[in-house]
Amino acid sequence: MTRAFPLWLAVLPLLVFTAEADAQTGLAIGGVDAQIADAMAHLEQKRAHRARLDSEIEGLAERRTAAQSRLRTRTRALYRITRAGMLPLAGGFPALLSHLSRVDRLERMTRGDARGLASLTERGRVLREQTGQLATDVATAEANLATLQGQRARLDQVEARTDFWDRGFGTGTSYQVESGWGSLSIVGQQSRGPVFRTQRGRLGMPVAGRVDMRPAERGDGAGIEFFASHGATVHAVEEGRVAYVDRQAGYGPMVIVDHGESYFTVYGGIAGTSVAVGDRVPRGGRLGAVGGGAVFFQVRRGTRALDANAWLGL
Repeated sequence: MTRAFPLWLAVLPLLVFTAEADAQTGLAIGGVDAQIADAMAHLEQKRAHRARLDSEIEGLAERRTAAQSRLRTRTRALYRITRAGMLPLAGGFPALLSHLSRVDRLERMTRGDARGLASLTERGRVLREQTGQLATDVATAEANLATLQGQRARLDQVEARTDFWDRGFGTGTSYQVESGWGSLSIVGQQSRGPVFRTQRGRLGMPVAGRVDMRPAERGDGAGIEFFASHGATVHAVEEGRVAYVDRQAGYGPMVIVDHGESYFTVYGGIAGTSVAVGDRVPRGGRLGAVGGGAVFFQVRRGTRALDANAWLGL
């Protein structure tokens, strides 16, 4: 059965994203999206509540100012009228009754103003406590939303990797790659340089200058580690098309070059990659630079690692 898969899936089994994995990724994205929607709704609810409390606190301040002003005015009036003593007696009994009535009314109004001011003060205290708690709730909700959005971004990266071939090789011919998953149909242009299989023993060196080499393995295949000075150029050993540029566990920052007919060269541990998916690189073209460690080099055909020493003519 022939299936359309990104080319690098035929190169590195550890990078396989099958249809089942794609479906699982889709389900995971759907679940995270639902959680993000809930988190956003919760956050907006908290923010709206805090905005209402802030508005009430602002209005409360104006009301307290007005209440304090009334209480001062009535307290002064009560002081003046009571300080007058029994002077209204000179006006007779009706004047006395009127005076007592005014004093009583002012006392009741003053006590009411004092109770109102105390109530506003207590309400302000409660509102400040609530806004403090809401500020904590909003910060927690924002952190939760940021975590979910980070998960969504990582899932997007996984999904994008399964589709990177379409991004890098949107058009071209179709050819077959035999792999551990059957016959894979690869859509894209094959290398237009010399037939790679004829270059066995004549490939260029992946790292220029003075280097130390030793055999090494990554994942399921053997290769060579090249130790050179920091910043030394990493070269394509033969003309090809960049099929993959990303970081992978066990390889670090990695570049894969497609040379056609299911032949690939793998360069792991590159610092400061100079190419992107879809770029054509000539033999000796710059792929990046040596970082703080070794550059791991492999030659592969499909999923099978070949003898890198023999291909380099070592």
